[in-house]
Amino acid sequence: MKDLERAWSVLDPADPGSLLRYTETAEQIVRRAHSASARAALSYLTRFRKAELNVLGLVADALVVTLPDGLAAGEVEGLVRRYGQGFMTRLIANGATAEEAKRLALARQMGDAVAPILSGGRKVIDDGISKDRRCIGWRRVASGSCCSFCAMLASRGAVYKDQKSAIGSRKGGGRGGRGAGVHRACQCHMEPVYSRKSRPTPNEARYERLWRDAEGDPVVFRRIIEGRA
Repeated sequence: MKDLERAWSVLDPADPGSLLRYTETAEQIVRRAHSASARAALSYLTRFRKAELNVLGLVADALVVTLPDGLAAGEVEGLVRRYGQGFMTRLIANGATAEEAKRLALARQMGDAVAPILSGGRKVIDDGISKDRRCIGWRRVASGSCCSFCAMLASRGAVYKDQKSAIGSRKGGGRGGRGAGVHRACQCHMEPVYSRKSRPTPNEARYERLWRDAEGDPVVFRRIIEGRA
């Protein structure tokens, strides 16, 4: 994201050519980050799988996972268009300074750039889960400060291949694949599960406990997560 921030810092909102150059640069930055996300996920999956299977006394046989194609044409251009000149003009018309408008526009772009960047890695994990005969399912891994939606999905623990996903679709909705249900700026990811005795992550155990405290009520759970209950 620092590269995107640097490219945006030299943008002149009054110069259409400057915005065009920024869009081309942003496209390159996000595409590179998307590819890096996919490669990092492949490395993680290989090491994680080997370690998990070793614990179970199993040999990590070969697993061929396909790296995803690049981003769709125009995806980054659309992101810049949503939060570009028109967006800043509206902010300024509503009382923001030019610098405030520029800063807010970048924040929105960076938030929306998370999904296409991380989709590379998410697709690798999804492909690995689909192809791995040793993998019985997956769990959602969320941070300790995630939103209530992500926390709710994480609280459900391991989701098995022969069941519906956390949001009701085997292939999932959203751009995370396999029911990841990702949303704007979501940084959660899926983790393969190789045993029904697999222990939950600390955050998963915490969210499961809070979900029980909320007695399965999403509204109450959200208040707990947000510290309002």
